[in-house]
Amino acid sequence: MLMRAFCLASISMLAPLHAAEISLRGTLQVINCSVNNGKPTDVSFGEAVGVNKVDGVRYRQPMPLEITCSQSPGNLLHLMFAGTPTDFDKAAIATGMNDLGIRLLQDDMPIEINQTLPIDDQLLPAFFAVPVKRPKSQLTGGTFSGLATLMISLE
Repeated sequence: MLMRAFCLASISMLAPLHAAEISLRGTLQVINCSVNNGKPTDVSFGEAVGVNKVDGVRYRQPMPLEITCSQSPGNLLHLMFAGTPTDFDKAAIATGMNDLGIRLLQDDMPIEINQTLPIDDQLLPAFFAVPVKRPKSQLTGGTFSGLATLMISLE
């Protein structure tokens, strides 16, 4: 125990042999990005969605998204589709029908609602929406709609 105390005391009493200043600097930049020039994106599944044909594959529609930034943010760009997910599919936006949702996809992969997704602004993937139903449910006729907000952030 005395040995440790002696070592610590002798180390703390050492004076530096050389000292040098360190200069730290940088530039803060503001990068502004927008989606579709601030205009809403409307995806229509048409008037003939069959209640017995909703399977998460049929009726798939592209979601045209154009992201423009004042300068390339590179790998800092993140997207999030904010909204109310269904209770049966974390990647599906709730609609006015309990057993029907609208699943969002990046290429062929489901996008979990309210989760950030890293994106390369120079190589945007394709986004799609497709109606899905609760497993083992029977849909009834009627109009449906869902709403999501696309949020972009730089992280």
